[in-house]
Amino acid sequence: MSQDSEEVAEMLDLVDLEDQSKIAEKLDLIPFGPCSITLEAWRSLKLSVKAYSSHPEPREVPFCLLGKVNSNRLMITQVVQLDNQVTFPGRCAYSIETARKIEKEASHNRLMLVGFLRTHAGDTVQPLFQDRTAWLSLMFEFNRPMLYFILSSSLKLGAYSVPIETFLQLKEAIRFIPSEVIE
Repeated sequence: MSQDSEEVAEMLDLVDLEDQSKIAEKLDLIPFGPCSITLEAWRSLKLSVKAYSSHPEPREVPFCLLGKVNSNRLMITQVVQLDNQVTFPGRCAYSIETARKIEKEASHNRLMLVGFLRTHAGDTVQPLFQDRTAWLSLMFEFNRPMLYFILSSSLKLGAYSVPIETFLQLKEAIRFIPSEVIE
């Protein structure tokens, strides 16, 4: 088996998506929800997930996903692990200031923060209430739509995105909430 066909075979079993047989335009990209991820970034993410999920008490781990727009499609090229500031299982929290610093450093390499990913210790990729509120908060904090991913320890992927129009409507609606309620 050639190296290219080995990579293709490996790519097909990496991410559980609706259409596993569809490969991205190039062999070094993997379909990753509403975007693509480079093979190198996926391998880095996969190693981190496997390392944390193999512990007797699996921990949930947050990541910043850095990338760029390539041919009108987001491409994740780098994965940066964040410190989980919560020590008990089933929770995941991280510093927004740290994410901002990561984005600033990435901008020197012409990359941007395109989203966040967190692992779930179990096999589910359904967002919890805390996931949804954290995701919404991140979008308002960074003032743009963000992708949000949940990756199970078995490497199942849940990918979530909001159309720009919906984000703008949410921003507009929040403007009209009385300030006492917002604070």
